Amino acid sequence: MLIQCTKKLLDKLKVQPEMKVESTESLYSWHANVLTFNRKSTVVFVNDSNRYIIVLHGMYAKDFKRLNELFNEAVRITFRAEKLNPELIEQYLQNSPTFSYTRTKDRTSVSRMNRSIDAIHYMLYLLDDKKIIQPIISMKMSRILISHGEKDFIQPNEKLHNDFKNF
Repeated sequence: MLIQCTKKLLDKLKVQPEMKVESTESLYSWHANVLTFNRKSTVVFVNDSNRYIIVLHGMYAKDFKRLNELFNEAVRITFRAEKLNPELIEQYLQNSPTFSYTRTKDRTSVSRMNRSIDAIHYMLYLLDDKKIIQPIISMKMSRILISHGEKDFIQPNEKLHNDFKNF
């Protein structure tokens, strides 16, 4: 998995970003940022291929140390809630067992990520403070139409389903 992090998230993770990473299929590439809601750290991941969103809320320092494990579990739980084939989900996770952390690719990708997560401000009531993995808000945010180019719009959850059909 290629996780392209904002500087703020890299500082929280206390990792040095890898400089050169061989090109990764966009389905295995995610952009990530850390935000603060209700005085708790929230990490938001946005897939580069389909702009699907994964949310981890209520992160502490010890949780940032096991981000790989939490991310894989969040993908597993959220994609199952999306009614994707469990065998395909496991295959997806096994096809990219190692994690690479780099800086964000470019300003366009960061802008897309920021636009994708703008709606979280209107859905804070869906955050469950008792759980780190937030499948409900992830699914809800991924059902909002977002711009894809100048005149085109996509729904990330539908694009995710299409990606997995072609997987």
